[in-house]
Amino acid sequence: MQNHPNPDPSAPTESALPEPLRAFWCGFEKIGKNGETLPLTAPQWAAVKDIKTGLIWATNWEKHDNFPVTCNLTWYRKGAGDFNGGKNTQHHVQRVNEQAWCGKQDWHLPSEAEMESLVTALCTVHINGRDVREYNQHRYRAIFQHDALDTFWFASGVTVDDDDWGDAYDGDIATCLDFYSVRFKSAFTKYELWVRTVRVDRAS
Repeated sequence: MQNHPNPDPSAPTESALPEPLRAFWCGFEKIGKNGETLPLTAPQWAAVKDIKTGLIWATNWEKHDNFPVTCNLTWYRKGAGDFNGGKNTQHHVQRVNEQAWCGKQDWHLPSEAEMESLVTALCTVHINGRDVREYNQHRYRAIFQHDALDTFWFASGVTVDDDDWGDAYDGDIATCLDFYSVRFKSAFTKYELWVRTVRVDRAS
């Protein structure tokens, strides 16, 4: 666990976190709006860092925020997918970088491997000396406290479905991850789903 310089002696310590919250945060750090590491007792955070992988995942600061984690976006990248008037994955990533979330401009749409690593991190919980290796929705909600437990796009390849069922069943298909059921799914790129950006901590 990272030490924080010049701690406020009157501030609550990380040991003040109740179980299972302390266990939920094992392997993660809270990141502030300027990219600084926060104590785990901080009530708000702008991103979370997976210490093992060095990946930093954006998260919403307030309960009703819709940025940087947002929904109603189609999958689109470099001409592939559904442009949707600019309300798409590619433009959202550009917006996060333009606004320099956490003081950084190297955010990207996560790859499948990066999404899998997040699921793995969320599945391993140490509680009362036991190593519980199963997905825990409560842990997701604790770490991403203001984000939806829903389906998120990631940077997969695109395939084209052109069958005999009619135009309603034709179109580009990309892959997404449902954090409720922890299932990777195929979905038409025109579907409006959630997006969470990620960056790599080069100092890790």
